[in-house]
Amino acid sequence: MNSKGNIGRSHRNPLVGRTSELEMLRQLLFVPQRGAKARLQRNASAIPLDTLRKPQCMVLIGEAGIGKTRLAEETSREAQQRGWAVAWSRSYAQESTIPYRLWIEILRSLISNDPWQKQELHKHPLLLARLAALLPELYMLLPDDESPIRQSSEQEQQSLWEAILELFKLSIERTPLLVVLDDLQWADSSSCELLAYLVRRLSNFPIVFLGTCREIELVPKHPLRPLMAHMQREHTITTLQIQPLTDAAINTLIAGIQLPEHVVQDIREQAAGNPFFAEELAYSYSVASPSTNEHTAQPARKKSSSLPHSIAAALDQRMSKLSRDCQQLLGNAAILGGSFEFSLIRSMEINNSASDEDTVLDLLDEALQSGVLTEEGRGARVNYHFWQPLLVSHLYDGLSATRRALLHRRAADILRQSYANREAEGGRHHHPSPCCRRSRTTTNRSLCNNSRRSRLRSLGLPRSRTLLSHRYRKCSIGPGGLPAHHCP
Repeated sequence: MNSKGNIGRSHRNPLVGRTSELEMLRQLLFVPQRGAKARLQRNASAIPLDTLRKPQCMVLIGEAGIGKTRLAEETSREAQQRGWAVAWSRSYAQESTIPYRLWIEILRSLISNDPWQKQELHKHPLLLARLAALLPELYMLLPDDESPIRQSSEQEQQSLWEAILELFKLSIERTPLLVVLDDLQWADSSSCELLAYLVRRLSNFPIVFLGTCREIELVPKHPLRPLMAHMQREHTITTLQIQPLTDAAINTLIAGIQLPEHVVQDIREQAAGNPFFAEELAYSYSVASPSTNEHTAQPARKKSSSLPHSIAAALDQRMSKLSRDCQQLLGNAAILGGSFEFSLIRSMEINNSASDEDTVLDLLDEALQSGVLTEEGRGARVNYHFWQPLLVSHLYDGLSATRRALLHRRAADILRQSYANREAEGGRHHHPSPCCRRSRTTTNRSLCNNSRRSRLRSLGLPRSRTLLSHRYRKCSIGPGGLPAHHCP
């Protein structure tokens, strides 16, 4: 627990673009003061207390790197400046099966960092005995004649929760407390249930709970989902969705690094509002090209470079949740750019593998549920979009040169056949004059080129790196704006 001193990580850049979010978090710190007044009205008012209740628990929700933990750190520093005590805990994926893992360090800090707290606990040996189930070092403080009380497992859990509740009440008698729970998506079920128990019973006390969560990584049956839904109906919890930063905020974020304007624009497009990605790309570029200036015609990522390891690790962690077949399908789709039609990826997968349409749909649904893809449209006109431009680049880089060439040729064959079918279908209903045919050929050629340029931009790849651009320039355009032969 930190009543004084530094909180969280050190940061290279100031917090930008989060004025409204910080104001909401500041207001959260005022809720206990209003709650104290509400407690005084409990007996005087005929209105049930639940209708007067304001949530004292907030969960910041957003994707990895969007700034949830940074907001929690800034709120913690402000709470400290107001005289609050702050207790931090963080969940880890590797420890998600350990019961009450999220709370152990917080309970330990509540006891060890306050001498007065230890003195008070000595007066409550039964409380010590129950807390020792999670903090074995407390057995050393128990009187010799104090023996554990035998209870059923259900009674033991209730006794433990009551002991933890009593410890929190003792801790906030002198100082208000901010409890920060980072990465709730990896919390075990017992930790989530204890959170709900404490939030409900400490309403209107001088305490605030602040959590962070990557909601997209919560498995469908994660206990936090129904708990949060119940608590929202009870007005004991609120959520705050952290949105991507605006282009102006990204500019401000990386303004301290001297970068050419075209590089800044490239970073904005690739980071897609994610401050972590923007900072890592900017610093990666500054280290690789320390002497660049406005006239240096280099993109944010050079031909021989790859993504910064920190970004690659974050993307790999996101992809690791998917099945091998789904990962392969998305890798194949990456050659199509940041978005693609269902009909195209279906043809690419079905015509060259043992997959059928239902299998392709199942894999796409898996990617949608994980948040890696989004979709728009309906019926036969469904388009899929990658969650992050950098993911397209990362998947594309992971393909071997041979596979890239085969996938590009496969896509070109399908597109050529699709356009040919459309031309044939149109020819059965209309026979234009030679003048009209020439006009339509010119228009189709322009649309084809524009489509290619759009697809290259959506890849999030520098122009100098795009294999698509190099290959498609070798494809001559035949009648109707169609490739005259296979791409090499």
